[in-house]
Amino acid sequence: MMFACCSSGCRCGNKCANRSFQHRPMKKTKLIMKERYGTGLVTEEEIKKGDFVIEYVGEVIDDKTCEERLWRMKRLYQGDKFYLCEVSSNMVIGATNKGNMSRFINHSCEPNTEMQKWTVDGETRVGIFALRDIKKDEELTYDYKFVQFGDDQDCHCGSSNCQKILGTTKLSGSSQNQHVKKKNRKTKCENCLGQILCLWHPQKGK
Repeated sequence: MMFACCSSGCRCGNKCANRSFQHRPMKKTKLIMKERYGTGLVTEEEIKKGDFVIEYVGEVIDDKTCEERLWRMKRLYQGDKFYLCEVSSNMVIGATNKGNMSRFINHSCEPNTEMQKWTVDGETRVGIFALRDIKKDEELTYDYKFVQFGDDQDCHCGSSNCQKILGTTKLSGSSQNQHVKKKNRKTKCENCLGQILCLWHPQKGK
């Protein structure tokens, strides 16, 4: 779903209540270390349901550039996991090299925030908004909506509704019409770019 912020030319001026990105300051957050899955992000203040938490920022690139970078990183052995935010069919936000605290938000099958696409002065931007009231010192999470290129990835979110496996697998060729459950999942896929290529993507029809 796409939301729209009023432009800078809105007649309401500073009284405009529809400028999530322009007028609402980002919430105070801090990094923490999680035993099972590394860095996480917690809020240092209470957050109300519907509040703008933080903008997801990074380098804006197209699909071709994205793929070229991934192959280059793979050849140089710069890790085997790649996380990207696919905003549209040809617009990707990559926060690997440049970004803010939002890139440290972990996945949960029962998240307390969500990603939303907004149009701001004609540009598409991605914001993270609270799905419910969030207490101070609570970890921020959202559903990554993984699209996976490679073997299954176990989920360690710890939610009572945990799906155990992250996201869906992107298949190609004849495999698109088949769903094969792998009995012995590997932790690496040596014949693909990496384990995960897409961190978040718009749902079809939205």
